[in-house]
Amino acid sequence: MKRSAGVSPSTPMSVRKRRLVVTPLAQAHLRAIRRYTVRQWELRRYTAYRATLTAAMERLTEFPALGAAASHVAPGVHAFPVEQHVIYYRFSDEDVHVVGIPQSRMDAATQLGA
Repeated sequence: MKRSAGVSPSTPMSVRKRRLVVTPLAQAHLRAIRRYTVRQWELRRYTAYRATLTAAMERLTEFPALGAAASHVAPGVHAFPVEQHVIYYRFSDEDVHVVGIPQSRMDAATQLGA
């Protein structure tokens, strides 16, 4: 089998990255996560957790199909769990819209106003 020059089976394919849009509701969830985490533990722990959430959102801009369909929450919404929270989002060819990041034990439809 002939291979293209410089490409091996372990070379990752180029991934088209979408623009990340964090809605006002998702921003409010992030502020609530910050308040709770800093109050319960400390800023350093929040900073690490926020980095984990941010990395997950960035990953979704590259691979938006990673999340499971969450049509029980709202049409076109997907869910991607990250530790104690779930990132709910919609995506298109251009964007990933994070619509909310509620705590995983909360009712998502209520938290997202669906």
